[in-house]
Formats: sequence, C-alpha cells, structure tokens
Amino acid sequence: MEENNNIEEVKTFSYKTTTINIPENYKPISAWGYVGYQLLFSLPIIGIIMLLVFAFGDGNVNLKNFARSYLLFLLIGIILSAIVLILFAAFGIGFTSFAKYN
Repeated sequence: MEENNNIEEVKTFSYKTTTINIPENYKPISAWGYVGYQLLFSLPIIGIIMLLVFAFGDGNVNLKNFARSYLLFLLIGIILSAIVLILFAAFGIGFTSFAKYN
C-alpha cells in the first residue's frame, strides 16, 4: 500500500486483520454523533447558524454532507408549508371558518 505524504493527520482504524488509514476530514461520524448534531440543528437560532457553518465550512466531509442534507430537508419543509398555507388562504379555509360551525 502506498503512503500518501500530503495527508497530515491520519486516523488508523482496525477491523480484524485489515487496517485502514483515513484522513481526519473523512473520519466517520458515530450514530450518537448524528443524534447530537440533529439536536444541535433543532435549536432555534444557534442551530441555524451552526447548520450553515457546518454545511459551508471546510470541516469533516461526512458532517458537511449531513448538514447539507438537513438544510435541504428544512428548505423543502418550508416550501411545502408555504404552499399549503397559500392553498388554505386561496380557498378560504382557516380557523375562523371552523369556529362558525361549532
């Protein structure tokens, strides 16, 4: 196996007899790491700031991809919510129309 000299920090993971050298930027995130990042991203203001920092920063590639997918999920949710709100407003469906019949 060839040594890659331009990688400064290398983590070594062993699985049975196979040793894999993984650069720090490609280090896998544990399952609890994903849970922790989801909790962090769900905070109102700090979560959005951290989400943008991780999504567009130069850190871990796995964390960057997770933050980007979480950001896309939020944007799709906001767009779908806006469409539903516009449709309810267009057809006159609201909380006041339900109160008239009770």
